Amino acid sequence: MIMDPEKIGARPLRPQYESIISAIPGAKVIDNGQEFLPLYAKAEHFGLPPERIMKTVYFEDGEIVVAAVLPITERVDTGALAAEAGAKKLRLARESSLPKGQYPGSLGPWIAGEDDWERVSKVLFIEGDYGITDWAYPGDPGRSVHADYCQVFNALSGARPDKYAFAEISMPLSA
Repeated sequence: MIMDPEKIGARPLRPQYESIISAIPGAKVIDNGQEFLPLYAKAEHFGLPPERIMKTVYFEDGEIVVAAVLPITERVDTGALAAEAGAKKLRLARESSLPKGQYPGSLGPWIAGEDDWERVSKVLFIEGDYGITDWAYPGDPGRSVHADYCQVFNALSGARPDKYAFAEISMPLSA
C-alpha cells in the first residue's frame, strides 16, 4: 500500500526524516502491511529482485561510526570499509552508537540532526545503478521507502557532500 506522506494516520512520519525523504524525487513511503518483514521476504512481498532491497550496516572503531549501504545480496568487506573510513579496525556498531530514532531492523542511510553527524563520519554507498529500491524507514520496521537508488544518493550527498560517497566496500555473500 503506497502511503501519502502527509496522511500517514496513526503512525505519523518522524519529523526529522520527513524533509530528508521528501527531498528525494519520486520517493514513496510504503506500509509493509506487517510489523516487520525479513529482508528477503520484502523482495517477494514487493515483487523486487533481492539486489534492489538495500541494507545499511553501521560499524564503529571506538571513535568514529561509518555506515555501509549495499544490496542484501552483498556483504560488507570490512577491510575495504575501514580503509575508506580511515579506521584501523571496525566492528558492528552498538545500538547506542546508531543515529537517533534508528535501531537494528530499521536502519537506513538517513541521518538527521547535527548531534548524529558528529558521531557518523561517513555513509558509503556501493557503486551501481539499481533503479527503484527498497529502504528501511528509520525507526519503523513496518514501513519502507521506495525510491531510485541514484536519486537517494544524489539527494543525501547534495545535502551533505562531506559525508556521503560511493566506494567499493562489498563482496558477494558467497565469498
